[in-house]
Amino acid sequence: RPEDQAYSLMGIFGVSMPPIYGEGGAKAFMRLQQEIIKISDDRSIFAWVAASSEHDKHRGLLAKSPYEFRMSGEVKASDSDCIGDRSSYSFGNNGLRIHVPLETTDDSSHGDGVFLASLLCQSERDGSFLSFYLRKTNQYQYVRCYPDQLVFRPTSQPALNTIRELTVREAPVRTRR
Repeated sequence: RPEDQAYSLMGIFGVSMPPIYGEGGAKAFMRLQQEIIKISDDRSIFAWVAASSEHDKHRGLLAKSPYEFRMSGEVKASDSDCIGDRSSYSFGNNGLRIHVPLETTDDSSHGDGVFLASLLCQSERDGSFLSFYLRKTNQYQYVRCYPDQLVFRPTSQPALNTIRELTVREAPVRTRR
């Protein structure tokens, strides 16, 4: 069943959750990530890349399937200690609340209200820092835009004075029957 792809990973990550057959593979995998987040503040869990067909779609911070981590094999665990007590994140009824270094983009092709958010993790290959795009939807809420892209920035660690607390809205997943 599609859900078994997520359920088979529970032991690897040391989490448990009840299997809910019929919820669909995407929903089961997103629940798995929520359970992992409860025990870890490693932000590399957000270092995924959607299929190019989703370029113009808005997403949250959770991947829909293990396939979206296909390009994340060389991503080191994040250094969340550098931001101290702001390293934790939590789920609320309106999305994932998180503190991230947030910078405006220099690329005008992305339009207004698009920012780069740093994951505070690096590539093992060249040490570049990973960021992703967020679009502001209201004062404190954002969505992940251009989910088929991660930005590798060869500069030093992101400026910690740009850290903002924000909420990234997670799009509901429809169960396929």
